[in-house]
Amino acid sequence: MPPLRLAIIDYLAKHPHSSTADIRKELGKPRATVDRQLQALHMLGVLDCEEEEITWSGKDVTRWYYSLTDGINPHALDPQSVPDLALHTPSPHRRGQESSGALHVPSAISGTDFRRPGCLCADQPQPCQWCRQLAS
Repeated sequence: MPPLRLAIIDYLAKHPHSSTADIRKELGKPRATVDRQLQALHMLGVLDCEEEEITWSGKDVTRWYYSLTDGINPHALDPQSVPDLALHTPSPHRRGQESSGALHVPSAISGTDFRRPGCLCADQPQPCQWCRQLAS
């Protein structure tokens, strides 16, 4: 799920019955961007929308208030709530001398993970741009 939608869901979990303006101000995003995501979440059945007729600057206008739909648990969408299911992937460059069993993401093409000795990206899932340039 896109990060902005997750932020909207988190906000509405703490502040139900919020207007588009309230959500926009909290997230610091343009009104049209937030409104588009609210409409999408409403169409997906994640949000309930209530319309209220109010008078604003002498004009009758419709204001929408959003809340999470009953049964939506925002904590279920938290990526940290899911256990790490990564499998141990042996490094093709360390045959016979396996590491301490630490998990890492394999490279896109097996056997092509070239990294400069001592580079800071050695502990990262993907090589940095300089290591990728050396590999090409």
